[in-house]
Amino acid sequence: MMKKMLLSIVFAAMTLPANAAEDQREYESLLSESKVWTMSYHGVVNPEVYGDIYHFTDTKLVGDTVINDIHFMRKYQRQWSLGEETPADWTATNDYLGQEGGKIYRYSDRTQNVVLDMDVSLNVGDRIGFVDELGYELPSFFVATAVSDTILTGADDNKPRRCVEVQLDAPQVADMWIEGIGSVTLGITGMEWLLASGAIPKLYKCTDGDAVIYQSTLSPGYYHPLVVRGGKKWTYRHDTFENVYDYYYILEGDTVIAGKNCLKMYSENKGNQGEIRYEGALYEEDMKVYLFYEEIDVPEVMYDFNCQVGDTLHFQGPSLVMQAIESVEILGMSRKRYDFQAQIETDESNEIFVLGNESWLEGIGSMKDFFNMLPLYGNYNSLVACEVNGVTIYQSPTAIQSVRSYKPKADGAIYDLQGRRLSSPPRKGIYIQNGKKMIAR
Repeated sequence: MMKKMLLSIVFAAMTLPANAAEDQREYESLLSESKVWTMSYHGVVNPEVYGDIYHFTDTKLVGDTVINDIHFMRKYQRQWSLGEETPADWTATNDYLGQEGGKIYRYSDRTQNVVLDMDVSLNVGDRIGFVDELGYELPSFFVATAVSDTILTGADDNKPRRCVEVQLDAPQVADMWIEGIGSVTLGITGMEWLLASGAIPKLYKCTDGDAVIYQSTLSPGYYHPLVVRGGKKWTYRHDTFENVYDYYYILEGDTVIAGKNCLKMYSENKGNQGEIRYEGALYEEDMKVYLFYEEIDVPEVMYDFNCQVGDTLHFQGPSLVMQAIESVEILGMSRKRYDFQAQIETDESNEIFVLGNESWLEGIGSMKDFFNMLPLYGNYNSLVACEVNGVTIYQSPTAIQSVRSYKPKADGAIYDLQGRRLSSPPRKGIYIQNGKKMIAR
């Protein structure tokens, strides 16, 4: 039976609204009596690894109640502890979930307020603020850091869903909102983390009838795109024996090359009087990141996140042999880390020399240098931070805070990408001179 109620809707204003195309999009509804969300709650001991699961909660939605022309369904739950059987009986709660477009609302019988919980229509850079159930505006807000349509690994329906990565303005709290499923990090509703004192909630599984539409592991099968709009910035540190300085890569500005929609990549080298240089244009397809070098209209593969253990990736420079893939937690978000061994084979004897190790982070890139150049002899490069629209999505735990001034030695020496000194520039390709990448055409 459908009930109809009229109450005031309370939510904070969202800045930078989504574009018109997203406003017209039809979003899969969370509201369905056939869906069940299973939450797992972990202890607070060693929260960085989420301890041992000690409690589960199933949630389903029942009924149809209209509040201010928005359809809501009541939440029913059943709870059990690790080792116990799942109870057969469900208990009605005081909370309701509603949806209009991409916005997910929560209503409580206790306060009779409607509050905004999530919004899967956000674009990168959009911000969304919240109020609590009593109508008090909270000081924090979420910022969308990445958006993509993704087929979730392990989902039975093989259906692309809009996935919005968000981060609280405090860097340690991140979440992902998935169309038709909801929040994966902070509960079935985005504000549940405020109510889960003493436990860490995670969405363990979401089913629709007999079909599993979401199944959690440490990495939930969602691919974090690397090339995203909204102003993405990488900070790397160049450390020689005597000097240290930071340099930056900045992804900002649209362009079209050879029919591909790209974003422009710039570098800023504070060790070279703050020189800003255009590096090329990036685009991403099928978990591969491509780069158009300056005026060259044939792209090169920079990153291939499809690779598996044992694969060898051949780039301009050393070959990278995949050693391991594992899931890691970065500022509250699960990402895959790809560990490589960099090696080179001589032309004369086919002897293989191991040059060192390299790691990539999904959605972030190389831990040594974005363009995958291993350190030349006598220096070391490392990723310090990565941010999107001013929101930090990676921060090195061992970053050196004090940076000394440095001016690169301009002796004219020429090196290839393996760090070998050359007598003259190559006829074609990329080489290093006076600390800069040069292109011979």
